[in-house]
Amino acid sequence: MGKDWRSWFDDTIFRRGQQYYRQNRVKELKKTAGGYQAFVVGTSLYTVRLALDDDTVLAASCNCPYALDGGRCKHQVAVLLKYEEVCKDEIAQMQEESELKKVNLDLRDKWVRQDLEDDYSYIDLQEIEKKLLPKERDKQEALLLLEKGLVVYDHMAAATRSLMDESSIQVFGYAKENPEDRGEKGVGFRVSQEDIFGFSCGCPSCSSSMNYYWGQKPCKHTKALFYAAYQALKNQRLMDATDDRTIRLFKNFQNVKARSVAASIVGSFSGTLSLVPKIKSTHTGLELSFRVGATKLYVVKNLSEFYRNVTNGTTQTFGKSTTLPLARENFDKTSQEYIDYIGDTISRIEDGYKISMADDFLDRSFGYFSPDQIKQFIPLLGRGLDDFFDKFNSRGFDYEDMVYGKTVIHFKEKNPKFDMTIIPKFIGKGKSRKFSGVRADITLPRLYYGASYRYFVDGVNLYRIPKETADKMQPLLEGRVTDFVHMEIGRNYLSDFYHTILPELATFTNIREKDRDLIYEYLSNDVEFTFYLDADMGNITCKAVAKYGDNQYNVIDCDGLTVDTAGTLGVERIFSKENEALGIVKRFLPFINEDRDLFHCNKDEDLIYEFVTNGVAELAKLGDIQATDSFQHVNIFRETKLSVGVSLSKGMLDLEVSSDDISRDELLEILASYRAKKKFHRLRDNSYVNLNDEALATLDDMLVTLQISEKDFLKDNMHVPVYRTLYLDKLLEENDGIYEDRDDHFKELVKGFKTVKDAEFKAPESLSKIMRNYQKTGFKWISTLEKYGLGGILCDDMGLGKTLQTISFLYKHYMDANASEDLPSLVVCPASLVYNWVDEFSKFAPEMKVVAVAGTVSEREEIIVNANQYQVLITSYDLLKRDVALYEEHEFYYEIIDEAQYIKNHTTAAAKAVKVITSRRRLALTGTPIENRLSELWSIFDFLMPGFLYKYEQFRRQFETPIVKYEDKNASERLKKMVAPFLLRRLKENVLKELPEKLEKQQTVVMEAEQQTLYDAQVQHLKVMIEQAKKDKSFNEAKMKILAEMTRLRQICCDPSLYVENYKGESAKRQACLDLVERAIEAGHRILIFSQFTTMLDLLKKDLKKSHINYFEITGSTKKEDRIDLVNRFNEGENNVFLISLKAGGTGLNLIGADMVIHYDPWWNLAAQNQATDRAHRIGQKKTVTVYKLITKGTIEEKIVELQNTKSDLAEEILSGETNIISKMTEADFLELLG
Repeated sequence: MGKDWRSWFDDTIFRRGQQYYRQNRVKELKKTAGGYQAFVVGTSLYTVRLALDDDTVLAASCNCPYALDGGRCKHQVAVLLKYEEVCKDEIAQMQEESELKKVNLDLRDKWVRQDLEDDYSYIDLQEIEKKLLPKERDKQEALLLLEKGLVVYDHMAAATRSLMDESSIQVFGYAKENPEDRGEKGVGFRVSQEDIFGFSCGCPSCSSSMNYYWGQKPCKHTKALFYAAYQALKNQRLMDATDDRTIRLFKNFQNVKARSVAASIVGSFSGTLSLVPKIKSTHTGLELSFRVGATKLYVVKNLSEFYRNVTNGTTQTFGKSTTLPLARENFDKTSQEYIDYIGDTISRIEDGYKISMADDFLDRSFGYFSPDQIKQFIPLLGRGLDDFFDKFNSRGFDYEDMVYGKTVIHFKEKNPKFDMTIIPKFIGKGKSRKFSGVRADITLPRLYYGASYRYFVDGVNLYRIPKETADKMQPLLEGRVTDFVHMEIGRNYLSDFYHTILPELATFTNIREKDRDLIYEYLSNDVEFTFYLDADMGNITCKAVAKYGDNQYNVIDCDGLTVDTAGTLGVERIFSKENEALGIVKRFLPFINEDRDLFHCNKDEDLIYEFVTNGVAELAKLGDIQATDSFQHVNIFRETKLSVGVSLSKGMLDLEVSSDDISRDELLEILASYRAKKKFHRLRDNSYVNLNDEALATLDDMLVTLQISEKDFLKDNMHVPVYRTLYLDKLLEENDGIYEDRDDHFKELVKGFKTVKDAEFKAPESLSKIMRNYQKTGFKWISTLEKYGLGGILCDDMGLGKTLQTISFLYKHYMDANASEDLPSLVVCPASLVYNWVDEFSKFAPEMKVVAVAGTVSEREEIIVNANQYQVLITSYDLLKRDVALYEEHEFYYEIIDEAQYIKNHTTAAAKAVKVITSRRRLALTGTPIENRLSELWSIFDFLMPGFLYKYEQFRRQFETPIVKYEDKNASERLKKMVAPFLLRRLKENVLKELPEKLEKQQTVVMEAEQQTLYDAQVQHLKVMIEQAKKDKSFNEAKMKILAEMTRLRQICCDPSLYVENYKGESAKRQACLDLVERAIEAGHRILIFSQFTTMLDLLKKDLKKSHINYFEITGSTKKEDRIDLVNRFNEGENNVFLISLKAGGTGLNLIGADMVIHYDPWWNLAAQNQATDRAHRIGQKKTVTVYKLITKGTIEEKIVELQNTKSDLAEEILSGETNIISKMTEADFLELLG
């Protein structure tokens, strides 16, 4: 085939391909071995490959159905056109680059100089230059900035790093936008041996782009700085090929020598070192320096180095030849305190430096600098100044400034008194000369700013200004550029100034007035306010009067005026005070009657309530209150006094609610106002009730939760189910404002649940010796539930012996000498656990008549028909669904469901089957009552006590939607309060102190190129699907299809051959898993491997066989009878590996023979993973259990782990369990998963 590839296609196909090309459907065209490859977005995501010989196209292929059948397709045309476009662009770029390269050579040689072949540089500067400046145009722009002097290199420093970071250097410089710019902005970057990153630039053009500002992209200034710093980087000594361990070795040797030298010096050193501070005031602020010595003092020229030497206990030379041993213990106590301050300051500056580096941002105008730059002086400002004052305010310090020279100052706190002069001002001359106002001048000292305080120096003291005074000074300081404050006050504002501002200034100034008597002739009296209040026809009015001696004015005159226009009021009135009164009146009475010059509330009851409760008190702070009889008769506000009587009779609670002075029907009206979130309610006698009342909140909660209708509430007695007893008790207990009367039966039931541990129920003697204390408490809890006819969920952590606690209760019930129960009990569990239950009964209660309802239909029917011949029947959820009709004629004493999450969906046949069984009592066992949704909890309680959590629609409206969708804490707390008495949950860490530790580790693996290519293509395909669904507004309908495609992503992470037939490449995770297993077996460990994909287990079996490693396996196809046998053989020591599918073996199995768990792939549901882990980490385990999670780097697996960790708090709030998050995921969540 030749170059003229267009001849390969007919006109129709070419036009279609041309249209695809113009629509930009070709994605990620990139070179491959022997050609190019690209993806084309069509009805699916298709891969097109081009075979080339130099620039000649030899062949094109596509994986679309049309091309696979031998045809030439439009996808090939689109990619070929894109390839032509790329070739043309490359030719043009090559020509341009060639021209620029000639121009750049001379400039580059000037700044960089030619790199010789034998030049050594640890940093690969040539490789970094290729990455940073791949185009000649970029090089030219950077070099020209250096020519113009717009970018300058300053210095470099070793970058702070964590243990996992590669060594790097921080490079600092300065940049300007234009030669005329006065100020320079910081510019910088970091370099490692082979990379450049962490760019920062403070120039305005860069700051406007977050990509440049926060170091995401190199700007022209950082590129220029690279050339400016090129020679310095080549010759740097901060970093080389010496590894960290060897560096530490050098330091250790040096320290040993230094300590040896120090020891010899210390041996001859018998004195005590002193550290003497000195404070100096410079044009930039206060600076702190130190001198050190024994008899003679030497200036410490580098405080960072000094502190390191003190910390390491080494020596340092001062002057020409004086060596001092700087061990901390050689200093006097006062000096040690100064050393601590130096260390704290360096740490604080270092923390700020680390923050700036973490953000990849450095700009000196923001005050960031490296701790290594702390040389002779520590700047005393901000928190450092406050701390220094607090720690050393009882001492004197050497001090120097331009005013007082050299002296000693002490620290004191003092209200300052600055000089203020007021002199009169005049206009005109001679006889026409008239008083126009005053001029006020204040001279302030130089102020120094701490983080929380202001300071000034006055003679021999550094004074801290109290905060209250500093706040009053603040208006004077704003915008001040000198120490001199000048004010001119005209006659219109003279009284205002004297009566409002001057009293504030007087607290920190000494006021001297010239011609005081003259000034005071023009001052008005200070204002006095009187507020006249009235009530008329349901409205409240107020007339606000300002009195100046004998003159009176209406404050309403100030409405609409500002400081600029207040002069219209006249010279007598003080606008600022009248305006303050106006604001307070209008806050409560915002309406104005212009005819009567009154403020009023326009009969708004909310405003009336607010004014009477708060407004009157606010006005009373400003002046006198004059109220008419009508206003004084506005009815008082009162609280609702409630009493609740409760008694227990005939299996029901009798409830009576009453109030001494409010009828029940009016109580309902009050509740309606409360539910409408009003602040008050107006009673029929026109008095007001304050609705911010805990008693009303409790009453509302009670009626809603107990489902008491308005009709029932009006009755003398209300009847509610006995299972509401504990909730009602908790509610009344939390509110002291409600009088309560409880009868003895009610109190007895409550006491029984509150003191379960002390209950008189005793576990069977034969089991008591092997039961742990918490298991005996569980036995007593079940017995208490049984006594009062209630159901409950035993939801202990996996592995805590829920089965044993249940068996002990049934054993006691049936085998006790006083037992007289004739009805059998029914246990329903997953099929895989039926025989496990049978084994547990034979182990702990061999005397009991127990039977597994198993076998053929006729065999099961015979067992069920003769149910009364047994004490316990055990069946599976699956068989119960089939046999449910056979159970209709039978009544059971207890129905117990194990792994109760099996009925989490209340619409399934399993859930319906367990709920139709007739039994006197019910109990549920599960380690995770909530796996995915709150509706699961409802379904279990609907089995235990139908109606307890209402009908599902009501439960969803009151609890599920508010909690899940709106994160309503009140609804969550109310639900928790309701269900808590009927949940018994203990965690291993709380009750099994002797249980070995569980170590969880995440092992990250990285895909090889071929696996990565497959993954990237699937990601692109999924993104197209999601965007299309979003565009078509069909996301919810497409969600399951998207999830199916995401499953393929996860399969590629596990092993691409799960998805792609005949895949021959590597699987990073599969190899990592095998390596981990082999190392673990060599170290004597025994391993459980869980995966959701049974096909993945098949691949692992091949690897294990190839490595001659014996294993067991449980999947959904493993017979139930065989599972127990496999588990027992493994626990007895046979084989070292157990392969288990997550769903088939994640629950009910006891595999304490293993001490290592590998989760091959993460599941959305964290609870399922936790359950699987606890097959090994449970009672009986003697070894530490190590849990490995194999996660593929940069893939959906990492995102799943993030979602598990951040979105699994729903169940934790309700009962400390776990939850799933798929149902709540949005389009954005799915795209986030794809990265």
